[in-house]
Amino acid sequence: MNKLSSNCSRWYRLYQKFDIDECCFAFKGRHRARCYNPNKPCKWHFKAYCLNCAETGYLYSFFMYQGKDEDRSAYNDCAATEYPVKRLLSDPRLHSSGHILALDNWYTSIQLAAWVRKIGIHLVGTIMANKKSVPKSCVFRKAKRGEPKKPRGAMQVRETTIPGSTDSLYFIAWQDNKPVHLLSTIQTFESEVDRVSKED
Repeated sequence: MNKLSSNCSRWYRLYQKFDIDECCFAFKGRHRARCYNPNKPCKWHFKAYCLNCAETGYLYSFFMYQGKDEDRSAYNDCAATEYPVKRLLSDPRLHSSGHILALDNWYTSIQLAAWVRKIGIHLVGTIMANKKSVPKSCVFRKAKRGEPKKPRGAMQVRETTIPGSTDSLYFIAWQDNKPVHLLSTIQTFESEVDRVSKED
């Protein structure tokens, strides 16, 4: 599997934007790395962490999840949410390249954003409002019963700096059916966007 991953990235050059996410392979047999997630189409599965080109969908590199006892010592025993990103970005060909990495809220954190900027890559990702170090002023909290709800489309942007660096971080809060929060290392601004609805 490592050889296959190496060959995937050997002859391909990534476009500017790429993402890291999970990929599931259905499996109901016995194996210590088998996972269970009732929210997935295949509830019992093997899991791979994949780095994909956002422009073409090409699988650039990946590695298989090997169970909770996987060795993270080479990455200073980092958190389980940071380990897949750090391992997939260990390829020096990706460093200081001006690439933009997209993540979902399971991976995104301020600590990871600082590390990604340190190796010369930008990060954009949704982030959980209760993640460590997220300023309360940057969060749209859910309206309690009896409180007025923020209008759909309401948005705010807050800028701060990455701890120990001069690089900027941008927290974006946007009201959809529920509040959505994003973290970005790229300068952003409010703008009008077109929204596609099945009801239209």
